[in-house]
Amino acid sequence: MKKVYTHLIIFTIILLRVFSANSLFSQEPDNLLWLLEENRIEEIKQRITEVQRRYPNSPTVMYITAILETDAKKAVDIYRRLYENHPQNRFADDALLRLGQYDFAQGLYVGAVKKFSTLIRKYPDSPLCDDALYMKVQCFQAQSLPDSTTSAIKHLLDEFSRSPFAKMAREELRNGGQQWANGNNKNESRRDIAVSTPHDDAKYSIQVGAFKNSKNAERLQRAIQKDNHFVEIRTKEKGSDTYYLVWVGKFSSESEGLDFGQDFRKRYGLPFRVVKRQ
Repeated sequence: MKKVYTHLIIFTIILLRVFSANSLFSQEPDNLLWLLEENRIEEIKQRITEVQRRYPNSPTVMYITAILETDAKKAVDIYRRLYENHPQNRFADDALLRLGQYDFAQGLYVGAVKKFSTLIRKYPDSPLCDDALYMKVQCFQAQSLPDSTTSAIKHLLDEFSRSPFAKMAREELRNGGQQWANGNNKNESRRDIAVSTPHDDAKYSIQVGAFKNSKNAERLQRAIQKDNHFVEIRTKEKGSDTYYLVWVGKFSSESEGLDFGQDFRKRYGLPFRVVKRQ
């Protein structure tokens, strides 16, 4: 009897250890998310491969992987899989917003509007709804659709008057109303946008946009510069295409850039990635 009792104790201890180990492993994706919030990028890079192996279909792991991915197309593929396979996950609305922003950067305005509209309809309680609505404004503006632009701005101001985008929307409605009413006259004079030149040894910036259309990059630059941020437009050749990259800030370390980027995201709702300055 004593021997059986001893075996039961040992068996119970083994079960507890297995349960504890499994419980610990199941927390790994959220642990990575915590590290991301703490800007501990190097620790994430050291652990991400093993966590990806253990949790290949984890939405949290997919989301973190996409954020750290430096290739835009690869990141978009991950966001698409996350949204399509896990539409009720807490990161699904964010993934859909980024997919729409990628379409916008490519000049695919109709597809972008569809994604932003889907986000607003499908996730009405999402904190990203004002982001999506403001991006619809940008899409209509880029297509020279004055009625749709004005309607979207008024919708934004009615529904999200305290949104960080409300200030920009009011200014665009005030300054752009006559321009849109005239059909966005293509012969109008345009204020030249100065492209900032690096003047120190900062190693990093955050990239908040990549556009095929230079006017889209300039529009975003103007909006951000109004809050006295350092903003510059860089060009990048990829095949036969030229992309206009919008960079904000100058930072001495990757973690400093990530810390600024997270605050920037909360204020402007724009996705970002830390880039190394050349």
